[in-house]
Amino acid sequence: MANDVMFNVYKSYYELKLFTADDIKLFVEVGDLSQEQANQILQPVA
Repeated sequence: MANDVMFNVYKSYYELKLFTADDIKLFVEVGDLSQEQANQILQPVA
């Protein structure tokens, strides 16, 4: 599971469109993110 710093990096990169949803899903598969963290990143911004 990614620590809070890496979670914030992944989230920021996703928001900047440097990572795709597929990238985030891959990070879950390899254990860099938990599914819960991925869900937080991928949820639409209200």
